[in-house]
Amino acid sequence: MNGPSALPRGFEDLEPFVEQWALEDFQARNEHRFAAGMAQVQAFYDAVAPRAPAILDHLDPLPLDALSPDEKRLYQLLMAVAHCALSVEFHGQLAPPNSTYNPAVRIVKGPSPP
Repeated sequence: MNGPSALPRGFEDLEPFVEQWALEDFQARNEHRFAAGMAQVQAFYDAVAPRAPAILDHLDPLPLDALSPDEKRLYQLLMAVAHCALSVEFHGQLAPPNSTYNPAVRIVKGPSPP
């Protein structure tokens, strides 16, 4: 990436994931997880999950409604890796085995900041 950093200092190594994974809300993250495929989900998870403690250390003292744009993108990456953890850590595939979950279900309201 050329120009200013898309993420706070110290997290520049995660910038390759910003465009695809720093998404606004639950619905966008959920749809992208299913559309990306397991190989991309695994690669994203492998890169970001080990950094989760450092991300939490950085974001924890900050009010969610006052995050700067680069901090908001970092928060969005953390939320996306939480989505991917379901596939990687629990299911070993994108959706739970033998489930009837429909990824087209629309979540219209959630607890995260806008």
